[in-house]
Amino acid sequence: MDANTGDETIERWWKSYERGYFSALREIDEWYSRYRRDFAPDRFGRVEFSARAPRKSVEKRRETLLRDLVLVGRGDVTNENCGKFRGFYGCIQHEKHEGGVVFARPYFNSCDKPSCPKCFMSWAQRAGYSKIEPRLLSASELLGLPVEHVVLSLPKDDYGLTYKEAKHKCIEISASCGVIGGVMIVHGNRMDKETRVETFSPHFHIVGFVEGGYERCRRCRGGDCYVCDGIEGRCYRVYQTTGYIVRVLDARKTVGGTAYYQLNHSSTDMSKRGFRIAVWFGRCGYRNLGVSSIKPRLKCPKCGGECGSLEYIGSKHIVIDKNSPDFKKELFEPYFENGSPAWVVSESKPLGGHAHERI
Repeated sequence: MDANTGDETIERWWKSYERGYFSALREIDEWYSRYRRDFAPDRFGRVEFSARAPRKSVEKRRETLLRDLVLVGRGDVTNENCGKFRGFYGCIQHEKHEGGVVFARPYFNSCDKPSCPKCFMSWAQRAGYSKIEPRLLSASELLGLPVEHVVLSLPKDDYGLTYKEAKHKCIEISASCGVIGGVMIVHGNRMDKETRVETFSPHFHIVGFVEGGYERCRRCRGGDCYVCDGIEGRCYRVYQTTGYIVRVLDARKTVGGTAYYQLNHSSTDMSKRGFRIAVWFGRCGYRNLGVSSIKPRLKCPKCGGECGSLEYIGSKHIVIDKNSPDFKKELFEPYFENGSPAWVVSESKPLGGHAHERI
């Protein structure tokens, strides 16, 4: 660079050199920092290879809105075996039965998924009778309270909540009304009984327990519920302050039947695997109840004995098509046909897992 070089040229050259030089320094510093972080030993001589497999960015799953919920049984059929006849289940001890008959029920393959249009009813039946009913009956003995059916309806101002927000809010609202625990089942829509048209109207059904029981309010005739300290009085005051409608329905005939009916037209989010339609809470929560549910086995209505897998080897035609008007959910058939046994104990796996549907 000679003496004739102008000041502007020198300034321009210096800025270019400065940018390149310090840019290279920054790259070296960044590389060395990564090396020290990932490969250089720390003061204890340990090396952590944290950058060996860079983590993939995981998108957070979108929260389910109440409007995302759809009726169970509206998804795709899981596989070709769904709903197919599998065999009979019953009691072969004909000598203990009046008339020498065999008790048998047909059972069918089931994927046990609430989204499957062929298996959602069997899912509801199994969840209602084999899971919810035994747990609630055990809780009833422990708490000394009868099982009640509570319906909690959201106000229109809260229709835009997510399912998680609505669930937690309804648990708090029900607790302020005296509900101490149970199982909560979500319904996203209501169906008009005459027109069979569904309308968006989110609400929760609770099969559980009310503090002190509900018989006091059930027997009450003409009392002033607005000033009463009973369950109805709490529900009225909650409605005035929050707009949530909480109602305790009539006494239940069967716990399993109530749970089964509420489950077979409940709502789910089919975009999320493992979505929980029935949620245990309060005193009946998994960590709070302290009882283990024993899965009940089908008992023979004739002799009370335990049932098992059966096989029919007779010549009579037995209807196994559930859509046929001649289909029967329970069979009481003669053990002998033409002097020979028509029923034998099957060697197949006994009923009791998630692969069967009991009718």
